[in-house]
Parts: sequence; C-alpha cells; structure tokens
Amino acid sequence: MPEAIQHYDIIEKIGEGGMGVVYKAMHRTLERPVAIKRLAAHLARNQNMLQRFLKEAKLQAKLSHANVVNIFDLLEMEGEVYLVMEYVSGRSVKELLQDKGRLSIPEALHVAGGVLAGLAFMHENSIVHRDIKPSNIIVSNLGQVKVTDFGIARLMEDDSGLTRFGAGVGTLQYMAPEMLKSGEVSFSVDLYALGVTLYEMLCGKTPFTGNTDLEIMLGHIEKAPPPLDLPEDEAGAACRGMVLKALAKTPGERFASAEEFLAQVRGVARGLAPDRGEAYAPQAPPKHHPVPDTAKEATMAGQAPLAPVAAGRARRKWLLMGLAVVLALGLAGYFLLAGREAAKAPPEPGVPASAAWPAPAASVPAQAPESSPQTTPAAEPAQQAATPAPATSEPAPAEVPAPAAPEISPQQAAAPQPAQAATPVPAPTKAPAKPRPPKKVPAPKSTPGGDTGWRIVK
Repeated sequence: MPEAIQHYDIIEKIGEGGMGVVYKAMHRTLERPVAIKRLAAHLARNQNMLQRFLKEAKLQAKLSHANVVNIFDLLEMEGEVYLVMEYVSGRSVKELLQDKGRLSIPEALHVAGGVLAGLAFMHENSIVHRDIKPSNIIVSNLGQVKVTDFGIARLMEDDSGLTRFGAGVGTLQYMAPEMLKSGEVSFSVDLYALGVTLYEMLCGKTPFTGNTDLEIMLGHIEKAPPPLDLPEDEAGAACRGMVLKALAKTPGERFASAEEFLAQVRGVARGLAPDRGEAYAPQAPPKHHPVPDTAKEATMAGQAPLAPVAAGRARRKWLLMGLAVVLALGLAGYFLLAGREAAKAPPEPGVPASAAWPAPAASVPAQAPESSPQTTPAAEPAQQAATPAPATSEPAPAEVPAPAAPEISPQQAAAPQPAQAATPVPAPTKAPAKPRPPKKVPAPKSTPGGDTGWRIVK
C-alpha cells in the first residue's frame, strides 16, 4: 500500500474489487477525506479499457447528485491510474445484509428509492451503471443512500467501439437476460439489477442461484423467480408485484424508466401501516396513566427541557407581544388626545381675537335691555363684575357683542364706583398692553326722567 499519492496521504485500505483497490486518504491542504480507487493493473495496461475508463471518468466528474458518489480528480503516477472520489462514512448494503440477514420493508424501500433517484439522474445524462448490486450501494451514517462504482458504466452515445466488450462486464447474479444472451446494454439493465437487489434485501438471497455460472445464467434467461417470503398483507403484495415487474425477462415488460419505478416505490412506502418498522411506529403515552412531566425529568437529568417547556416559552412570548401592542396603542391614543387639546388651547397675546377659541355660552352673562327702567345703580357693579376684562386692546369678536351699559344720572356718575372683579386669564408670554381709561360720552336725550347724564364706555 502506498504511503501517499501526490498531495493525498493514504490512511487505510477500505475495499478491493474487479476494478481495483480502494483506499481512504486525506488531502493535505484541504484536510478533506477522500476515497481513491487504483485501477487494476490488467485494466491499466489495456489501452482500450483505459481510454474508455478515462472518458467516462471525465464525464462523471462534471455531474453531481446527492445519491451518487461524486468524482473529484483523476491522477496518473508511475504507470498507475487513480480515481479520487467522495468519501462516504457508512456501510454498504452488502455489509448490512451480512449482519442482519435481511432488511425490513421500510428499510429496503428507502434504499431502493435512493438508488432509483441516482439512476434517474445518470440515465438522463446517458450513463448506464451496468453493475448495480449491494456492494455498490452505500448507506451513510445519516441514512443517505449513495451509488458508487460507475467505473464500468457505458456511455450510451459513444459509437467509438471502446465499450463493446460484451457480457464480461458486471456481476453474474445481477445481470439482465439480454446482457447474458447478446451483450445488449440499455437503461433497463440497471432496473433489472435493482430488482434483483431489492429481492435480496427483502429475502436475504438472490432469486437465481446455482453451483455453476451456467445454472445462474439459465435462471435469469428461463426461470421465474421464487415467490418472495413476505407477509400476506397489502404492503407485502405490493412489493411482490413491484419486484416481479422489475425482473421481467424482456425490457418491454419492465418499468419504462427509473422515474416510473421510483414513483411505485414511493407509493408503496406511503401506504405502509404505522407498525411496519421502528421508524414508522408512533411513540404514544400509555393509556390510563398520567403523562410524565418530561420537562421536569429532562431538567433534573441535565438535559434541555422538552415540548412542555417550549410550549410555555411560546405562550409567554405571545403574551409579551400582546402587551407590547396594547402599550403601543395606548401611547398612540395619548399623543392623539394631547394633540387635539393643544389645538383647542387659546391663542397667545398678539393673535387676532377673531381666531380665538369662543368661550362657552355659560360664561356670557345675561344682557339687560338698554331701555329697562328697572336698572339701578346697585345692579351695575354686579354686571361689571360678571363681564370678563379683555386680555388685549383689540375689539371684542363680532359674534359676542358687548352688553350696553345702563344710563345713569350726573349724581350717580359722581358717586365712587366699586372696583371691578378681575377674571383670571392665562398668563401671557409677552408684556400685556396697558388698559385704556374709561371714556365719558354724553348720554342720549332719551334718558328716563328727562335728566342729562353721562355713561362710562370701555
């Protein structure tokens, strides 16, 4: 085993097959694990095989799919050819079958679905795998299905003759009848090989076995596959029909494409009962028993609280959001009302009186008619006290006329007048104007009693 291949350090040998040896290596600069396949010596010396391998490796390096092991690089060193590929940490389906004997229906359908998704992508790009089998299917530690070893695939659009080497390519137990009889290669041979692989995953053995290669070949060409050992229910019947269609002797009787095969696999998987496999079994609490406080138990065990605590946090989150909305609405209402009150406030001194907000009707005293004979000097001080003093020297608004002062005699005018009660007004921001002294004007001749007198006008 080499210690290094150019800028890759070899860690260990992880596999060996007809195409060559596979090593796990580490890129020195990127520190990325990769798988490096060294092409077998007899293939590297065959120029036709080498040209075909290099051509298809370059094509695959341009493609990338989640269910296909991707190719990163192609190296040549000291007459050896190395293929640098994606390293998948997991186990092959062959290793799983060696440990478990057979897979459950959900597990087998999961693997078949991943393989068909990868095949559909490769077939769309005119590439046939030609060697689908359990050892070329890897299930990662996260459950991702990957198809590897497209090294012996055939480019369907290649007419150069480099790939015409007949039925010697592939594994006998998984080869389609047309490949065994005439070397015919099509997309359908991959679907047949997957049918054989699905049969083996469900039963633990391949459908056609024998002591010699000839017996195995005759089984593929002439014999019907033994019945699948599956439960007698809807899922078991669906799997039997699906496998038998994939193992039909002629390509026209099989699935028309990988997409059609994949659609049926997914349909059967969706119809599985909840008790078919651990991954599909619901974990419901026992009946007639209280549900344990998982949040409290998890907290005591040093773990993160589970669903109840998460639900409580969600409720508190929504409560706080509701309170924030209510507070925002309250503040908006307060500022709106404050703005309206500010609009209603009386103007500052110097603003025309016609723009002032009118006083309420209750603050305007009742006016007595000018010609009323009952007006007496004693009532005048009360009226003057009830009349508010103007804040500025501007005339009163036209809408609220000032009440007419009663007529008095010269003797009444000479009498001292009581001080008027001052009405409180808002403190002006500027110095108020000095009040104008009362002006005496001659009383009209219609004064009751025929007396001439004076009246005070502000």
